[in-house]
This record gives sequence, C-alpha cells and structure tokens, in this order.
Amino acid sequence: MSDFLASHAPPLWYEETGPDHDVVISSKVKISRNLSSFAYPHLLSEQALAQTGSRIERALRESGAGAEPSGDASFPDFVRYDFASLSETASALLAEEGRARRGDEFRRASLFVSRDRNICVEVNAKDHLCISSLRGGSNLRQAWRDVDALDSVLELRLDYAVCLDLGYLSSEIDYSGTAMEASLVLHLPGVSLSGRLEKVEKILSGASFTMESFLPVKGPGAEFFLISGRPRPGESEENLLQKFESITDSLLTYEREMRNILFEKRGEFLEDQMCRAFGILERAKLLSYEEAIKLLSLLRMGYGRSVPARWDKVTQMIFRCLPAHIRMRLGTAAEPPEDAESRERASFIHEELAKTGLG
Repeated sequence: MSDFLASHAPPLWYEETGPDHDVVISSKVKISRNLSSFAYPHLLSEQALAQTGSRIERALRESGAGAEPSGDASFPDFVRYDFASLSETASALLAEEGRARRGDEFRRASLFVSRDRNICVEVNAKDHLCISSLRGGSNLRQAWRDVDALDSVLELRLDYAVCLDLGYLSSEIDYSGTAMEASLVLHLPGVSLSGRLEKVEKILSGASFTMESFLPVKGPGAEFFLISGRPRPGESEENLLQKFESITDSLLTYEREMRNILFEKRGEFLEDQMCRAFGILERAKLLSYEEAIKLLSLLRMGYGRSVPARWDKVTQMIFRCLPAHIRMRLGTAAEPPEDAESRERASFIHEELAKTGLG
C-alpha cells in the first residue's frame, strides 16, 4: 500500500471544472488497439503477455522522450501499476477514479498513468492497449485530442491490427472500426426530481447513446448518469463527437430548465432540504456512502445556483468519499468494519467542509 501511495496522485479531472460543469462532471474518450503479431490477451500465455507488455511499454517510453517526428509534441512519463501486485483497495481506487476497469480479465493487466494525470493506458486487459483521457466538464474535444495524439505516435512504433474492411480490430466486435468510445458523466437532479428520466432515456436511445446510473445509489439521490456512445459501422470519430455535442447541448438546456422550474415551484422546500443536508453533513458522526452521496448531490444542486465557485469542491467530496477512497484514508488493504468506514467518511466530509468554507 505504501508503494502505491508514493506514486499515486488523484486524477486531474477531480480538480478541473471545465465548460458546463454545473451539469457535466467529466468527459472521457477511449480507443482500443491490438498488435497484429499477437492473439488477443485472453488467449495469450504469460510469456506472450510479457512480450506484448514490454513492446508497448517501450513504445510509451519512447513517446515520453518526445520522439514525435514533427518535433512539435512530447509526452509525459508514465507511472506503471500492475494489477497482480496491487491490493484490492488500490485496484478499486483506480476504478473509482475512472482510470481502470474491474474484472477477472484485468488481473493480468497493467495500467500506465501519465504524470500530468490526464492520460491512462491499459495494457493486456481486454485488448492489448486501451488509451483513455478523462477531462473535467464538457471537454470531449480535448479528451479526443489527448488520445489521438498519443495514438498517432504509438502507431509509428507498434504493428497495429488493422483491416481495410473493418478498421481497427478489437476483442469486442462492437468496438471494431474506430474502436472508440466517448462518454460523459452528468448530474441531472432537475430531470430526476421532475420525473423526466424515462423521456431522456428514450431520446438518447433513439440517437444510439446509452444511459446508465454512474454511482451505486438507488432511489432519490441517484442523479449521476453515464452517457456513452460509439461510432456506428462506417461512422468517423468526428461524426460521433458532433452528435455527442448536439445531444449534450439539448440535455444541458433541458436540465437547466427543469432546475429553474423546480426552484420556481418548490423553492422554499428545496432550500429547506439543502439546509438540512448541510446540517447532517456538517454534524453527523456516521455517514454511509449512499446517504453521503444523496446529501452531497442535493448540496451540489443548490450551490450550482448561488455560488458557482463551489461546484468543484462538492464534486471532489462526492468522489473522494467513495468506498475505496475512504479505505485508503484508513490505510487498510482489506474491507474495514462498516462503522469504521462510515465514521471516517463523516470525518473526511467535516474536514472538507471546514477547509473550503462551505455554508
């Protein structure tokens, strides 16, 4: 655990507000690539996995040295994490930060995180490599530029598996082609409290986007959603980004309208609920994750109307009170007793409220 903490730094998107941060918490673009001279990772022996990993790491290190042919780009060094040697808490923390995925197929994988905290590269997970960038706010264009720039450099050094008919090949057939996925994390309390979620889901589904709950919270307070989409066969990355921008603009307008209507009709009630939420967060001795998220979501909705500079502070608390984050604060690799975790979460929120001067 100490070795992990020595090299670990929180993702930059925790701190980036970015455009439209009142609704859009983060933007992510990821692309998958495979090497033509090796089978997919789940079919490889340990020796072959080591060979692919070594080849990809060498290419990453060379890109970090700024070996771009045009001479106008350089890439930061990367920190490497091997999931086989990480504790359960450390692996869960990286997943909560949006840097990695979980599952048996990732136990033999490695993760490279750029020192500027913007780019992650999964190696030997579902595909030989998956490059992703996660940015704060509505920032898909910047996230795409991040991954495209690194991908262009790596393609000069690695023998990518590409088919003229199908495009880039992936172990997941739906990814073949551009092998790209874009996603946004949205805070939609206006739509949720107005009972309009089903309408939004239908609109997104009709545009070939998926919508799912982002945090493991059910019922009132479950107002954080992941919207994701992939290019259709024959569709370019640029077309997907344009579609995403169009649908995002509509969602932003709709969510803000719903919030305004709610405050016009039920302003006093909502302000009362926000004051109660703040009181509990400030004074509670024990806070479960589910209760903390529901209260912080309400608080974020309120601060989003009156004190915009505080959105980022509340957002950071929402993600930093996730279970693995709290276990890391406790310094335990195993799951702690429920009361210990709830006590530490309450203590963390007290500290953050005091430091940021919220309220």
